Amino acid sequence: MRFGTIHIILLFSMFVGLAGCQIQSPSNLPQREVSQLRMVVPGEGYFQITRKEWEENGLAIHDPDQIQLLYQGEPHPYWLNAEPNSNDLAVRFYSPPISPSINLSENVFILSEGQTESINRIAPQQAPLDLSNFQKTSTGFYGEKYVQPSLYLPQVAGEDHWLWALFQPNQPISQEIQLPQESVNSMTFRVQVWVSPSNVKNPVQLFSASINDQVLEPVLVEGQGWQVIEFQLDPTYVNQKNNFSIHTVISTDDLPGKIYLDWIEIEYSLPVNLGNQVQLFAVRDNQLLTSTSSANGTLAVMDKNLQFPGIYLLQSDNQFKLTNQPDTTYAWIPDDQFFPVSSIQPILKEEFSLPSQPIDYLVIAPKIFFQALSPLIDLRQKQGLATMIMSPQQIYDIYNSGTPSVESIKKYMQQINEINPGQLKYLLLVGDYTFELVEYQELIGYVPSFFISTDQSGETVSDYPYGDLNGDLSPDLAVGRIPATTPEQVTAWVEKVALYEQSIPFNWNHITAISDPSEVNFLELANNFLLPLSDEYRIQLLSSPDPDEINELFKSSYTLAAYFGHGSIDLWGKDKILSIPMVSELPKSPAPPVLISFSCLNGYFIHPEKNSLAEGLLFYPGGGVTGIFAPTGQTLMEVQEKLMQFFQIRIQLKSHFRIGNLMIPQKGERFQENSSIADILKTYIFFGDPAMIIPSPIQ
Repeated sequence: MRFGTIHIILLFSMFVGLAGCQIQSPSNLPQREVSQLRMVVPGEGYFQITRKEWEENGLAIHDPDQIQLLYQGEPHPYWLNAEPNSNDLAVRFYSPPISPSINLSENVFILSEGQTESINRIAPQQAPLDLSNFQKTSTGFYGEKYVQPSLYLPQVAGEDHWLWALFQPNQPISQEIQLPQESVNSMTFRVQVWVSPSNVKNPVQLFSASINDQVLEPVLVEGQGWQVIEFQLDPTYVNQKNNFSIHTVISTDDLPGKIYLDWIEIEYSLPVNLGNQVQLFAVRDNQLLTSTSSANGTLAVMDKNLQFPGIYLLQSDNQFKLTNQPDTTYAWIPDDQFFPVSSIQPILKEEFSLPSQPIDYLVIAPKIFFQALSPLIDLRQKQGLATMIMSPQQIYDIYNSGTPSVESIKKYMQQINEINPGQLKYLLLVGDYTFELVEYQELIGYVPSFFISTDQSGETVSDYPYGDLNGDLSPDLAVGRIPATTPEQVTAWVEKVALYEQSIPFNWNHITAISDPSEVNFLELANNFLLPLSDEYRIQLLSSPDPDEINELFKSSYTLAAYFGHGSIDLWGKDKILSIPMVSELPKSPAPPVLISFSCLNGYFIHPEKNSLAEGLLFYPGGGVTGIFAPTGQTLMEVQEKLMQFFQIRIQLKSHFRIGNLMIPQKGERFQENSSIADILKTYIFFGDPAMIIPSPIQ
């Protein structure tokens, strides 16, 4: 998955100009012992951290032979540039391409003093000298990759859901190409495109491209999905500065299909010259690599699995010879061209332990929310729930070497459950998330959610897997989320919950159904929802709600409301029965409703530019809702009807003391026999505290 503004990945000619390292001064260091350093680097490249830098950040490494470097929970290869007792000692390492598994624009490593069995240190070698009649005969194959991820397409199959642009008929997409010199020996262009499966009427696509206005041979592409187009170029048309363009050719009789540009890649060949610039290159056909280095530096040999069978330290004017291996890439990094890490963050030595006693209620939130959450934590403890709060960053450091991941949070929960099986009943996630690519410091302020694929929605976001600790599709605990971005939002919501629980009635005061008037089917669903509840509850149906009726609904106390109709991220109904701008005009209530949305997308909280209706209602101070069960994807009416029946049964049971036990399926409630129900439950999130007390006759 690729994100952000345009960036050029120099596959064989490395990028430069990265940000300098942020180092804390000794006076600002914490008083407690620093046990590790968290290092953040901007993606792929060759980096180093010096002894001076780690000591200035408070890390004392008593035995440099025991240096440990971790990446995503595993020992990561590194090498030293000097003898362990040298003042010029530096740890050097390769940072791989950004993992597509999470929307992080940087890589994170942890440096510490480790154990011998966990060290992944590479011993640099001396390249064998070439004692024969030396000639610079090696040809290197270099390349650059251009990516401008600007379109997020959750329906695209495969890992990469960020695409560059949608091809418009006969309108070219252009990219400037810079080469290191005026002439090259050979040149190839590769372009990856995504052909939508909806293009059934036009399965054959014709692409035309040009370089510096020289039209290349058209290419026919058959089929759908990911396609790679290759153009061979005559080097005589290539300059040091070039303009490449590509477009789809559509006749006037054809309907244009949806085809997207993913990336553009070039490959060119030049004689190998190990000078004073970073470069990556390949040598083909098992030839010998023979060259002279004109600067002191490191030649790193990398295989197709990003492993390093050889690291060679070369002095200037060394003439050497290496036997090239298949699928091998060489990286030449002069001594003064290793990049500094962009951020160094000390990690204090503290005992990380699982809870010393069984816990019922776990809160995971960034530390900026701890103070705002303390009244809620106190309230739950007074109610008899053994409670614990953890920051996601601490979990990342222990389970994934600092790299944020949903898997590390789930692994932490699984360990808690292994110690006291079935004891943990409620999980509250406090923090927002986004599908955008963000930097590390921003991402640790979020609590990530899972990206899942569904039959109806394509890809959407889900907290459902957090509750399914053993992967059997049946939740083991109730999960709620508060997608807050500020402590003020958390405070406003906590105050609503505390006030709501002060005077809980014996039963719901009202159960109200709101029907979208645009389709009669919604009215039928709303009626069917209320019918079995009419004998024991005060019910109300708003079939064509006007603003006054909507205001009255949100003004009432201890109401359970359900909306049936069309919806989008920030509104109800095509006629805007309720929308984000209208939320600020809603009346206040001492006990705002709990809401179930039988709609689409009302809970899609990860959009970077839109507030979802769930967020707007949840964070409206003194009003809106105290909790809302809302979808993050699109759903079919017949599937929602089955979900409605699920809630009908649960409401009539009258045995749910806390909201999570009403909203979230309990352990043992399986839906494998009906995949559509399981599918839709995965796309719903309860925005609220799953441990919130609700009206119930069992009190």
